[in-house]
Amino acid sequence: MVKDFYIKNSLVATSGVAEVASVGGFVKEYQIDVEPELMRQYGITLEQIVSAVKASNHNGGAQTVEINKAEYFVRGLGYI
Repeated sequence: MVKDFYIKNSLVATSGVAEVASVGGFVKEYQIDVEPELMRQYGITLEQIVSAVKASNHNGGAQTVEINKAEYFVRGLGYI
């Protein structure tokens, strides 16, 4: 994870580096720790939490933006 979020970004930002191919390592995993007492207090079910996480894990549509005669591809990525 450090490799993908810190080292890779630093290397890509370095002049003369075109691409950094990240190979191997751990599979990315996200964990959500729920607190049953708080869920009861707020009237939230486990199914609602699962649905909220699934709904937030979608990639947004993409478009292009032109700035100074350069065209950039813009999109939103859902990671959890």
